[in-house]
Amino acid sequence: MPTEIGQATRHYQRQVTEQTQQILANRAVNQGFFEVQVKAEVKQKKRKASVLYLVSVRPPHRISALRNAVSDSVIHRSIDAIQDSSLLRPGEAYQLDLLKRDRERINTSLRRR
Repeated sequence: MPTEIGQATRHYQRQVTEQTQQILANRAVNQGFFEVQVKAEVKQKKRKASVLYLVSVRPPHRISALRNAVSDSVIHRSIDAIQDSSLLRPGEAYQLDLLKRDRERINTSLRRR
């Protein structure tokens, strides 16, 4: 009975490298690094390949101010009333996850009223 040892043979695929570059760039943007460049260096030796990813970023974008741009006065006052518990603070680096969580916090609060 034959026994298999190790992993199945894999071949280098350029599209996987490109997908990984896109994922790395997206993650950087989600953390506020809007000016990002991702390069991949592929080194192949005989039957092996390795990929080195080089990520270049500029300083992250920061939140300059928080503004309530809602035209409905009732909703506007409701949002102003809960602004102190915001997860976002002026001067902090932009983070998409915090922005989404704060939006959900506001939505939940407005639904409860």
